[in-house]
Amino acid sequence: MNRIMLQLSFVVLASMCLIAQKASVGFDVVSITPQGKEYQASNIRYTCDGNRFLTSGHDMRDVFLRAINFHPFQLSGATPGWFTDRGDTYRIEARTEQTVSASECKKMVLQVFFDRFDLKLHHVTKEFSAYALVQGKSPLKLLPAPANAPAGGVSINKMPVRGVDSVRPLAAWSMKDLAEYLSGLPSLDGRPVIDRTGLPGLYLVHLEFAEFRDSPGTDVPTALREQAGLSLESTKANFDTVVIDHLERPSKN
Repeated sequence: MNRIMLQLSFVVLASMCLIAQKASVGFDVVSITPQGKEYQASNIRYTCDGNRFLTSGHDMRDVFLRAINFHPFQLSGATPGWFTDRGDTYRIEARTEQTVSASECKKMVLQVFFDRFDLKLHHVTKEFSAYALVQGKSPLKLLPAPANAPAGGVSINKMPVRGVDSVRPLAAWSMKDLAEYLSGLPSLDGRPVIDRTGLPGLYLVHLEFAEFRDSPGTDVPTALREQAGLSLESTKANFDTVVIDHLERPSKN
């Protein structure tokens, strides 16, 4: 087995372990309130760190995928309409007396789905058409991030990129972070993207491209080549996927 396949196998196993692990602590209080279509765009929030979890205005599929660090293409099965409908959302607020890390908080959120949504699932490894992010023929055009780089070192279409679990703009990206962001873009037909650049470290990343095929602007492959000195190559790769066997609306508080 070559190095790339070993890396992909490790990613699959790590993903399965993440979902299999149970949080060492649980939330002391969990409140789940239906929002329906009444939420406002300004109220869309997602925070998962410290001793508090709060989500508002996100469909439950998005909240679940964030908890397990998966993309939509990695989810299938018995997903009811309300699970993916942003007009049928829930505000979830949970607290614990202990301070926990973002990764531990995600495990606790996943446990909320098991406990309150009666979630049942299983894993299947599937092969997908994908893109490999590689170094281009021209020199790399991204600048290495300085030590203690300030927030704002990452932007897409001139908009600062924020962390999945934070409202603070990111300071820098690794090549794996860039590949993660590109994964699932509509303009790339929703394909996953794998980092095969071999470039370590963090970089300042400022790119401008069309995220949808019918949007004006530079397409993603051209933007990567001209603005970053990177390329995309078609490939196939195995990914861990989650199949939902059972899911119900949340139980009452």
